[in-house]
Amino acid sequence: MKILFAESDRDLLMCYKKLLAMDGHEVTDVFDGVQTAIKTSSEKYDLVILDNAIPCADSDRIITSLNNKNVPVVVLTGQGSMKKRASAKGRSNTYLRFPFSPSEMRAAIAEAVH
Repeated sequence: MKILFAESDRDLLMCYKKLLAMDGHEVTDVFDGVQTAIKTSSEKYDLVILDNAIPCADSDRIITSLNNKNVPVVVLTGQGSMKKRASAKGRSNTYLRFPFSPSEMRAAIAEAVH
């Protein structure tokens, strides 16, 4: 699966990028909202993993844009609420609250793409 992972914490990103690569995924990493917008407008991804507090962007706008393209999103959040928000096309986003384990990340990806 082709995944875009948008996270400003480079250590966390590096660890999870390696984990996802070991699981057979092709992972592109970006560190801010500007890079996220550029990549998602120029390339097709099967899934986007997005830090809800990504710098230089309105994450809600990015999520809405991805939902409109029918791209599943795993939203990483440190905030208390992990309620799923429905998109315009009926797709729900999967929310994963910090801190999370590798198995929780895998489960969130499986939930998002099915």
